[in-house]
Amino acid sequence: MLDQFGIWQGPIFNLSAFWEPFQGSKVLNFSSAVHCMTTGFGIVSHFARYYQPATRLLPPPPQGLHGFFWLRRELQLPWRVIRKLIENTKFDSFHIHLATDPGTQPPELPSADDIARHNITTSTWFENKADLNALMERANVYFAPRLEEGIGQSFLEAMCRGQCVVAPNQGTMNEYIVPGVNGLLYDNHNPQPLDFSDVAKLGAQARAGALAGRASWEKAEEDLVRFILTPSEALYVGKYQHASWGAETSTQPHPTLAPVAAPVQPQALAPTGLRRLAQRYAVFKATRFIWHPMIRLARQIMGR
Repeated sequence: MLDQFGIWQGPIFNLSAFWEPFQGSKVLNFSSAVHCMTTGFGIVSHFARYYQPATRLLPPPPQGLHGFFWLRRELQLPWRVIRKLIENTKFDSFHIHLATDPGTQPPELPSADDIARHNITTSTWFENKADLNALMERANVYFAPRLEEGIGQSFLEAMCRGQCVVAPNQGTMNEYIVPGVNGLLYDNHNPQPLDFSDVAKLGAQARAGALAGRASWEKAEEDLVRFILTPSEALYVGKYQHASWGAETSTQPHPTLAPVAAPVQPQALAPTGLRRLAQRYAVFKATRFIWHPMIRLARQIMGR
């Protein structure tokens, strides 16, 4: 899942240690960003873009702008960010669901001026989820609650309801939303006021895209199941050779799978001696800074 990497915090420098144990595995990815990451490390990946089952089309809300925001993580996405986004716009109603994730800081509440200007109401946990759903369904603008999602069930539900989703320009939101086409994205590092003049059209496009996406998801289910049931060996043998493997392997492709890439000759890659141990065992890799300079010096002395 994309949200385990914290990409929104900044560049990722070296993930080789994370991906090393997955060599020879197969990974099912619901994010194109993680799919690219996985294949970049030579690991078999299957990308599937998920969409919610179709729900009933909501009746249009009362005329005007009606927002909903679930304030889950104060330190990542507080009310003051949302306030900046709507700074130049007056909402006719705005509901904030104050139910923070466990272990997170208590939220900072809107000011009295904010409450009066946008007709803000609040709630906490509900005994019945239907009560929360009823509140969300009154909105025509849905503000995504997190800076990064694994799949993003909450904003996908909103898109399927025909609401205009406003989200940080981060994954997986920016893998589903094209700003100004089926929703709105913003820079969470420098939030600026947004234009909410076309939310009805954006919400309609979001729903149309969600319905089309669901149809594509259902058509792709057979390929997804086939990927899950296919042994990992069939996805690698003849297509990918790990650097630490020394044995000759078959180059015949699996009969049900298209070739991924030309096989790499193991003789050209298979390392020997301490280098192989460093690749296969963590203790040698961790102590490389000790033994590698000594080997290099010995080779220089011996004229190698």
